[in-house]
Parts: sequence; structure tokens; C-alpha cells
Amino acid sequence: MGAGGSQYDQVGVDARKGGFGKIFTAVAAEAFPHAFCKMYRDPETGLIMSQHSDGVGSKSVQRYIHWRETGDASVFEGDADDCLEMNLGDIACAGLMPVMFTDEVAINKRMVPKEVYLAALNKRMGELLELYRRHGMGFVFAGGETADLPDQVRTYVLDGTIMARAPEKMVITCEKIAPGDIIMGIRSGGPCSMEAKPNSGIMSNGLTLARHCLIVPEYEHKYPEIRDPSGKGYTGGFYRYEMLPCLGSLSVGEAIMSPTRHFSIMVHELLRRYFDDVHGVVLNTGGGQTKCTRVGKGIRYVKDNLPPPEAIFWLIQEESRESWRDMHADFNMGIGLDVIGPESVQKRVEEIADESGVGCQRTGYCEVAGDEKNTLTIKSRFGEFYYHAE
Repeated sequence: MGAGGSQYDQVGVDARKGGFGKIFTAVAAEAFPHAFCKMYRDPETGLIMSQHSDGVGSKSVQRYIHWRETGDASVFEGDADDCLEMNLGDIACAGLMPVMFTDEVAINKRMVPKEVYLAALNKRMGELLELYRRHGMGFVFAGGETADLPDQVRTYVLDGTIMARAPEKMVITCEKIAPGDIIMGIRSGGPCSMEAKPNSGIMSNGLTLARHCLIVPEYEHKYPEIRDPSGKGYTGGFYRYEMLPCLGSLSVGEAIMSPTRHFSIMVHELLRRYFDDVHGVVLNTGGGQTKCTRVGKGIRYVKDNLPPPEAIFWLIQEESRESWRDMHADFNMGIGLDVIGPESVQKRVEEIADESGVGCQRTGYCEVAGDEKNTLTIKSRFGEFYYHAE
């Protein structure tokens, strides 16, 4: 999707994770190939089930820097928000309900004391389990695995796996997405009633580029473990504690570490009340604003009313000089969740967003694509950009 030579590619990351899905498509037959996540039918019960794995990504590196500089281990608590929501958000988009969650911490205890990290993680995990339970999304946290890997891990890595299921009649297959449908976008940044402070909107994708282009090289000299020794170094001009007017009450470091919004709770409530009005839901993680091309069939998505990007994305673009075309394919750009459906879905989404104190707006619509492959056209103040499904 993205143009060759993007700044994201140069720091050694594939934002679109190209080729991975093609490698594993032959392993098992999906029940609904046009849905947001891979789902399978249990041959015994007929229930639709999924197992999804994701993690915090390289946002943990910024938290590591903060801890080394301040000694404040509470910064690690945000890893629980990111790890849980990067899994729960995806399965929620398919209408599935979580059943069981496990995590895996791979850690270099010479760099991060294991007991310090796990104490912070467990504290926040308990708070979040209660939050989800209150919103009707109770599930079992079955613990997980802690692996001491000093030869393989430079600091630490947190990943998680969620098991989920639902009756087929409650699954969002995305097969109903059709020309004439509209796209409603829910903001990734700003205030939210479930969050203690305003969110930068960055979520958990694009953090490698964000860190490398924003943070001063001084940190990699003090802590060489925070970068690939054979890769591109840090080139930024900001210290983690610097306050910029555009970021409001967040420092540069806090904006990078801002936790992923709990979209799964909003999606759960939307589907509980208005299932029939929702044809598709897309969490704009890897692939950013182009993620919608992965759902439905033969759809031309047109996004002609995206809001101005959150300030963190303006800053990343300015410092990295990434093209605006690739910025939209690397980052969510301020819209973390797309909800696709008929005209009636607009009021439904506005109702749910208002209850959480989160901004939303109509961002586009659906047309017939030229062939069976999905495409996306973004019409923005930065230009008109075209993308196609891989």
C-alpha cells in the first residue's frame, strides 16, 4: 500500500506487515474471510471462535527510558492498557466476546528488575479487569509466562493472547458492507471518561518511527539497549519531559506513551444495542487509515472528511518528513475506530461516543470498486491518496 522508501521502512518496520497473511492462509480455512479478524467455526458446538495475539510493540521502549530517567515504575502500568486493548479491540470488531486472556513477558532482568515490572503490570491488569467486567466484558485472566531471555531481548517485550467466541448470529462478518454505506470515525485522542488524562491518540502503532524522529540521540548514548545497533539511530530534537504548546498538558514522552483507548468497550455497547445497524467495524492499528481495505469485498472506501490529525501526528510528520500519503498508512491520524453501516448508524455511533466523552464524525462512504479487490481513496488537505488491498 505504502510508497517505497518511507521513513517507517527505513527504521526497519513494515507498517502493513506485508506478506504475513499470505504465508499462513493455507493453514486453516476461515469461516468469514472478509471479516476484521480470523474466525473459525467450532465443529462440535457451532460457535464462532478466534484466538488473537498482539502486544505493546515498541512503545515499551519509551516507558523504559522514562523509568531509567525517573525511577518511576508506575509508568509500566500503561503496558497493560496497550496489551489488553490491542487484543480486545480486534476481537470486539468481529462481535466476539472475550473468554480468556494470557500474557507473556520476555525480559532482560539485567536491565529491568522482573519483580518491579511485574508488580506494576499486575496492579493495572487488576484495575482493567474490573473496568471490563463493569461494562459487561468479564473474562478470565489465566496468567501467563515470564521468560528470562538476556541473549535475545534488550529490555523487555509484553505480548498477550485472547480467546474469544460468539454465536454466529452475533458475529460481524463484514459481508453486509455495501455501496451507499457511510463511515463513522471515533477519535483516538482527546478526553475520554475512561481515561485519567487527555490522550495523544497515538495508540500502539508507528512508535518506532515516532521515537526515532522525536527523541534526542542523548538517550541512546546513555542507554544503548534502546535501539538496534545496526539500525537507524535517534534523530529527534526533544527530551522526554519537554512541553510543547501543541501537545497541551502532555510532555513529548507522555504523548508517545499515551495508552491505547479502550475502544472494545464502546464497540461492545454499540453492538449490544444496535447490532443490525452495524455492517463493519475497523480498529485502525497496523495500516492506519488504510485498515478498512481489509474488510468487505469489492468496496471502494472514500474518506473525504477526516478531521485534522492529532498534534502528535503533525509533530511526527514535521520531524521525520514522512510523506502524508505514508503517514495515513502508518498511523491512525486521529481516528482510531471506523464503524461502517447505513445512514442510521451515524446517530448510533454519536450516542455511544457521547456517553464516553469521545469525539466522532462522519468521515466517508462506500462505493463499488472496479473489481473484487477493495480500494481506498483519501481526500485530504494534504492531497488525494489512493490505496488498494494487498
